[in-house]
Amino acid sequence: MRAPGQSHVAVLALVYAISGLLLLVSAAMPLSPHSPLVVIRTLGASGVAGAVVVQLLGRRWPAATVHVAFAVFSTFVMVAAAVSVTAVGVVGLGPAVIAACLYAAHAFSVRAGRAHVLFLLCAATAGALLSAAGTPFVPWLVVPVTAAAVFEVHGLFVRRLQAAADLDPLTGVANRRHWQEVAARDLVRAERAGQQLSVVVIDLDGFEAINDAHGHAAGDQLLRELAQCWQQGLRVGDLLGRHGGDEFVLSLPGAGPSEAAALVARLRSSHPMTWSAGTATSGGGHDVTSLLARADADLYAHKRARPSEGPSEPRASRAPADRPAARS
Repeated sequence: MRAPGQSHVAVLALVYAISGLLLLVSAAMPLSPHSPLVVIRTLGASGVAGAVVVQLLGRRWPAATVHVAFAVFSTFVMVAAAVSVTAVGVVGLGPAVIAACLYAAHAFSVRAGRAHVLFLLCAATAGALLSAAGTPFVPWLVVPVTAAAVFEVHGLFVRRLQAAADLDPLTGVANRRHWQEVAARDLVRAERAGQQLSVVVIDLDGFEAINDAHGHAAGDQLLRELAQCWQQGLRVGDLLGRHGGDEFVLSLPGAGPSEAAALVARLRSSHPMTWSAGTATSGGGHDVTSLLARADADLYAHKRARPSEGPSEPRASRAPADRPAARS
């Protein structure tokens, strides 16, 4: 699980704040003289305080803590529904439930988001049924059904947008911008934990010759094959990205020079295509840009030191004659 981004923290804080403010307003203008104003005010103040805490400290939390914060919010909704004494007050929690489902679709993976939404909807329904308002089950059912539908639809669009923004369309690995953003976050976390992070720059040997001899469709197919083979050899937490053309980059959190060298050797054995690699390991306050520059210098030092040899012919690199060529 990766650390939460600024947008995730801000939206979760907003969900807390809106819910807390709505409860404070309902306490100021109660729908019934029997409303438990002390409990409602306490919940409202807790929601506003939770928003402040999330906004101020959320970026410093590990990802698991954000999951806990969302589960706490779900419990918050259940208690608010349970203490309501009118059906209008219970159903009035619907916007908060839908907002929370929108957040889950935006911030969590599909599996984690569905688990959170299931818990939220079950908790809210339990609170509605336990309330003294005698909430009719069928009218209330509109809220969880609508919230679940909103989560699924919004989640689908979010995943499509994220894939378009973060992934290289040819190989399916991280694009240059996304790779640098994630590598920068991984580097900060590694330094805080007293660990190392290695960056590897990979450049294919004789790639232009393959394009010239067999067409750009063959080159595209080769890049897809290599990306797929390399992905299978990476550890959890490692990130492969396409830096441009036939150049790829790796971010290896927790890996020193020896671990990076072992992983590079494993990747070489996964495909017959030959390639050159340069490695740089964090230390002394380097950022991702400087690590990339050092790895690039190491790459070209290896290229200059290696005897000149012709390009390697990989398996399945020849494109079918009737397939149109596509530039990579």
